[in-house]
Amino acid sequence: MIRQMMPAYMDDGCNNVERLIANMDFAQVNGAVVTQEYIDGNQDEYLLECKAKYPDRIRICSLYEENDNFRLDGWQKQIELACNKNVYVESSGITWLFNSEFYPYPSAVDAILEAKSICGMEKLMWGSDYPRTMTAITYRMSQDFITKSDKMTEADKKLFLGENAKNFYRFADMPDIPYTVHMAE
Repeated sequence: MIRQMMPAYMDDGCNNVERLIANMDFAQVNGAVVTQEYIDGNQDEYLLECKAKYPDRIRICSLYEENDNFRLDGWQKQIELACNKNVYVESSGITWLFNSEFYPYPSAVDAILEAKSICGMEKLMWGSDYPRTMTAITYRMSQDFITKSDKMTEADKKLFLGENAKNFYRFADMPDIPYTVHMAE
């Protein structure tokens, strides 16, 4: 079986930093934390170049290598780790976990609220899982299911969608990204 892992417009298999910034601009995302996955291999060297090129907008995480000595059962146990000092949880991939119900992912919002009950909203951060989730949804949709939800308070949305990451990763003086109207509006 062949599985589409990147949006079709990335037909060269490359998700360079310029594409990321362009997609961020269109979705009005002013800062990003780039994490890595095993399937992509170690990208530390390239990501350091990206951070140097866009120091106000990009933060990076080294490839975390888990060993067999660290295993937890159930996602709630993983969320409990955020009860510790300086431990936060980001939600990238949550739309994949609930892709069978598709946008606007009401069960994903419920899971976020369950995580809040475990560690508090101030320890949770939004993540898009870009570019992989962009095979099914847009970057904007990956955040709109939160902004348009009536299950979360505006204060929780503000923390989850940016303030927590801004504080944890020390983003400062973030650029104001203007809204771009697209042809379907």
